Parts: sequence; structure tokens; C-alpha cells
Amino acid sequence: MVRTVSLLALAASLLFPTIAFAQPVIDGSWDPGYQILAVQNTQTGFGDSNLGMVDYANGSELDVAYGMVHGGWLYLLLAGNLESNFNKLEIFFDTRPGGQNRLRGDNPDVDFNGLNRMGDDGSGNGLTFDPDFEADFWVGVTGGGSPYRLYANYAELGSPGLGLYLGNTGAASDGVLVDGSNPFGIRVTINNSNTGGVTGGTGAGNGADVMTGVELAIPLSALGNPTGSFKVCVFINGLFHDYLSNQVLAGIGGGGNLGEPRQVNFGNIPGSQYFVVQPEVARYSISGVIELREYGGDVTQIPVSIELRQNGVPVRTETLYTDASGNYTIPDVEPGTYDIAFKASHWLRVVVQGVEVVNTDVTGIDVSLTNGDIDGDNEVTLFDFGALVAAFGSVPGDGNWNPDADLDGDLEVTLFDFGVLVRNFGAIGDE
Repeated sequence: MVRTVSLLALAASLLFPTIAFAQPVIDGSWDPGYQILAVQNTQTGFGDSNLGMVDYANGSELDVAYGMVHGGWLYLLLAGNLESNFNKLEIFFDTRPGGQNRLRGDNPDVDFNGLNRMGDDGSGNGLTFDPDFEADFWVGVTGGGSPYRLYANYAELGSPGLGLYLGNTGAASDGVLVDGSNPFGIRVTINNSNTGGVTGGTGAGNGADVMTGVELAIPLSALGNPTGSFKVCVFINGLFHDYLSNQVLAGIGGGGNLGEPRQVNFGNIPGSQYFVVQPEVARYSISGVIELREYGGDVTQIPVSIELRQNGVPVRTETLYTDASGNYTIPDVEPGTYDIAFKASHWLRVVVQGVEVVNTDVTGIDVSLTNGDIDGDNEVTLFDFGALVAAFGSVPGDGNWNPDADLDGDLEVTLFDFGVLVRNFGAIGDE
């Protein structure tokens, strides 16, 4: 089925290549680095919350799944709402060969045997996933009470398997769980303030742009240490794990609540009722020396704009500073071939083409930037001469002081700066 993603959500998801990579802050809200994994396409049959509170919600919906793998951890933000009446958020993981395509009835007794409430009762029924999904692990989340608390459970499926009550936490917390058994250090929290996303009903919907909900940090060791991509099926269930809503990611394509979980077969619904998490991409650094020509000032105080381009399109921009010797490092660069553009305030742009990042850090990408571009248009022209004349004779604090006209960095605009401009007059930087 067709998955739709709004421009705002897509732009947010694509923001992360433009900044240094970092793990999310666990607080129930979107962070740079998250990628969109699935977007809801069905209105909610479990109520459309309108409270706008971080803890309590009067409806449940799954709008967007965001995720990333970083440093041996899976980070998930399941944006939407989880009604504070102890509705269940069920998360199943298919991370290794084998597992259960149809839930058995002999899985660990966890959350008052809620996992087995969805499994085979002995008659050959049991929740059935898509044909290519075989569940290996499960995490369940629920919340309510006064004061509000969020509760989390975990299971490795099978007999005997492993079932754990992980603990509880407050809303918009750092996700640290207390009063349970949590050997993996799994973290979970919620921000229930969403009032957007899908509306109530059974028709087509679009959950894009929602950026708050249930956020989890799960070490891959708790999921069997997958090294490649893996699948995740998420849905909202009733209080006793006994009434499956129409809020499934990735989307059932419209329709009412699915009802008795033991009678649900996701394989009978068009499309995939799961989303795929990709493994962490190895990242490397690019380093070298930037020479700011004909400059005697403190180079460590000069910001240098760096632009990584692929096929002529910028994929990452940032500002960095060199050390006193001009050394620089661009961290966390994904494998690929890049053209790298360097530009500082009154120096011309230099583009180094065809830098290949393959399975190792790249060193020796050295550049020398030509001085004299006072007006920042990437050319040394009469306009720069005019700017120098306007600032001539000035020092910091004067009304006509222009730091970009101080080409040699001696805190005066003098004939020495004029000499720099004359020597480089007519030069044009790389595009």
C-alpha cells in the first residue's frame, strides 16, 4: 500500500546529515538523527486525544515510527498517544531466524500473562503476523493511575523464554525504570501531549508531523544482538491485551478495530504490518590542514564553513575551527564519495573533488584558501577594494571598522591589507 509522508516530517528526518551525529535524548520527543520508519495511514478507532498533557491522554493512536541504531542501542520514538486507561502498546521484534509467526500459548507469563492472552489458547488460533515476520522478542508499555506512571514489560519469546517486569517511570522522564528487574538497562518514557496526527474514525488518515509519544532505548543485546536489518511490528491493544485496535504500524490502509487478537492474521491485510530498522552505518572522519593564506592573526578564531556534496547536492554543512596549526577534523562521515567545499570569511572557496570514504578514516585533505574576499561574494574585485577603502585606517571600536577588511589579522586596516588585495585581485573561488 502507499505510504505518505508530509514535507515537514520528511525534512525533520533528513536534518540529521547536516549536523554531527548524536544519540537521542530520551524524553518522549523527536531528536535529530531519527529517521522515519513508518507513517500511519488509518484514523484511530481508540479515540483522538485532545488533552495536550504530557501524561494523561483520552485516546490512543500511532502516528509515526521514528528509529535509529547507534552505539549498540536501538532508539525508537513511536509518536502519537497512549490513553492513560492502561491501553497496551505492543512491540514485537523479528531479529533472527526462527521465532513465532503465530503466537504460541506457552510464552513467558509476563504482565499478568498478557502475552499469552494474544497467543494460541489450544484451539490452533493465536495472533498471526505477516508471512515473513517471526517474532522473537516483545516489549509492552502501558500507563495510567494517579499520579501517572508508565509501566514496561519485556519477553524473549519461547518456552521457557524470559519474562521481565522492567519497572515504571513518570511522563517525560529520562526513561530510567524503577522497582522492576531490568538487567539490560532498557529505558522507556512518554510525552502524551500530541493533539495532531490522525483523527478519530475508520477511514484513511495521515499521522505525519507528530513528534511526541513513547520513546525507548533498547540495547541490541536485549534483542539477540542483530547485526543486520530487522523488523518491528507495533500496535495498540486493549486493557487486558484482548482487543486489537486499528492502530498498527505500518498502517492497515483504513478500516475498523481488529478485535480479538487471537483471530487476527496480518497476512490477510494488504501491505506489510511491520517496519524495518536498518543497522548502524559505520562512520569515519576526514581530516587535514586548512591554510588561511597571508594571515597573521589567531586562526583558531576563524570559522570555516564546510560543505559535503554528492552529485552536486550538499548533504551536510557545518562550521568548524582549526587548531593553531590549521588542523581540522570532520567527524561521523558515512561511506561515500564527496566533493568538499571550504570557505572562510574573507577567503575564497576551495572545493576538493572526489574524496572517497571507504572503511577507514581519511587524512591529508589539505587546502590553501586565497585571501581578499572582503564582501564574501567569492571573488576579489573592485567591490572588495571599495570595502577596504571605506575601512582604511580603522581599528576595532572605530565607526568604520570592518573585521573582514583586516585581511592580515593585525587589528588594523592598512597598506599591508591593500597589498594582500592587490596580489590576489581578480581571483575567483571554486563554486
